Amino acid sequence: MRQFLFAMIVCLFPMASIAQPYPSPISPHVNDFAQLLDTEDLGEVRGMLKSLKADTGIQMTIITLESQAPYAPDETLEDFATNLFNDWGIGDATRNDGILVLVLPDDRAMRIELGAGYDASWNNEAGRVIDRSYLPSFRIDKYARGIKDGVADTIALLARPYAKGQPAPKSNDSPLVFIVGLFAGVVFTFRRWLGDMATKLRKCPSCMHRGALSVRRTTTRKASSSTDGSGRKTLHCIRCDHSESSSYVISRSSGSKKRGFDGGRSSGGGASGRW
Repeated sequence: MRQFLFAMIVCLFPMASIAQPYPSPISPHVNDFAQLLDTEDLGEVRGMLKSLKADTGIQMTIITLESQAPYAPDETLEDFATNLFNDWGIGDATRNDGILVLVLPDDRAMRIELGAGYDASWNNEAGRVIDRSYLPSFRIDKYARGIKDGVADTIALLARPYAKGQPAPKSNDSPLVFIVGLFAGVVFTFRRWLGDMATKLRKCPSCMHRGALSVRRTTTRKASSSTDGSGRKTLHCIRCDHSESSSYVISRSSGSKKRGFDGGRSSGGGASGRW
């Protein structure tokens, strides 16, 4: 059991490395940095998202990146999506009803990140949409088709019902799914503490002694409502005095927004998928 828990912690919290700043948005609708959509597909998806915003006021955006690694190699997919959502300020700042669809083809991973206005009951519906409409096409590398089908399904089964005040569909999930969700919530809440604990369990890359590493975080530039901040994470071995450091981004304060976005925020709700 101890080996299993250690393996889980190590997988969730890899060693730190240098990260790039988050990309700046191209559009409030489609940000296809991974170039998965041709001109016709791009126009079709943009049209669906524009209609959603005009009809309901809900702002939904698509972001494709080749991989998460250049931006947040030390974060889980869930943390990365939440931080990117809040960095851009997706959705209305009062209702917090924005939706982010993040697709990472090289990682073979995706996430629907929901604004803080959606209660946890909508997470299951987001997961069902991913399994039903995105992943079947992604598994055979038909990304454009998966994005178009998935966006249409997300709008029809999640965004529009939410805008009408309808409750999320009831889930028939087993108790095991609830337990897994509860575990994920605990990990998200205590991710910083768990990350530091995982660091202490690792071997020093210099002397290979386990349990001698410590971690210290310092803020080099504070985040504000309009700009991201930055920090340094320093690892130090008390046995051989080895040390290494890396930079990380501190997301701007909640309620911030970038061009084309309305300052919404997410508290980590949504669902992820892998193929």
